[in-house]
Amino acid sequence: MKLKDLIRNHSLITVSADDSVDLALQVMLWGSVRHLPALDRGHLVGILSQRDIVTHQSNVGPQIASRSLVREIMSVPPITASPEQPIEDAMTIMVRNKVGCIPIVEGHKLVGIVTRSDFLAQQVRQKPPISKGDENVMAIMRSDLLTAHVDDYLLDAVGRMESRGVRHLPVVDSEGRLIGMLSDRDVRTAYGNSLRPLGPGDARVRLQSTRVGDTMSREPFRVDRSATVAEVSHHFVDHRIGAIAVVDPEEKLLGMVSYVDVIAAVAPPR
Repeated sequence: MKLKDLIRNHSLITVSADDSVDLALQVMLWGSVRHLPALDRGHLVGILSQRDIVTHQSNVGPQIASRSLVREIMSVPPITASPEQPIEDAMTIMVRNKVGCIPIVEGHKLVGIVTRSDFLAQQVRQKPPISKGDENVMAIMRSDLLTAHVDDYLLDAVGRMESRGVRHLPVVDSEGRLIGMLSDRDVRTAYGNSLRPLGPGDARVRLQSTRVGDTMSREPFRVDRSATVAEVSHHFVDHRIGAIAVVDPEEKLLGMVSYVDVIAAVAPPR
């Protein structure tokens, strides 16, 4: 199967490199997407991700960030693929380069975009069952984790996420039990929506005093340590989540599994 088959029924949402970051964030919210191809006179020049926006907001503050231009913070150059390339090649490119999406370009024209969730959904739909589907989830989970506590300051937690390059930070209690999850989407909401009515000075004070417990999701998705890779793959596709916590029977956090981990596990051997 080729990439052109995967993007056939997809709508394509883009922004201009000269659009404001605030407008791009609203487009992401409207389209329920995490990545936006950035165009300049119709040509692809970069990719803007939620992570790019969150990083910029944490560096300069939400008010200044909202007035910045997409071209100032987008990721360049974009890693692209041809619509004639096999899906397996693009999956390998995504895992190797640790990117969340790949724009599909034909000649000099952007014709589509594929994301981690697209690849994983395709793998789940395939028959025979996905490669390594019977393997235990603990074989692919990451156990060297950064965590947070409810009383941690949000800005400190964001810095922790950026230092490791992760989009999800599990929140645990003093016994190591999972009680919440802080995602880049939670952070984006805290930076964006709740700060809009405030002036620049007040916004910065509010942001600096915000705690992880004020922002995190209190019912994070989790699986038992006995779950298989195939079961976890279906959870990602069915529930449209970005990461899953692995816990023991006492709800103690054992590890985390992301889209990247699952895609690397289920990708057909080359």
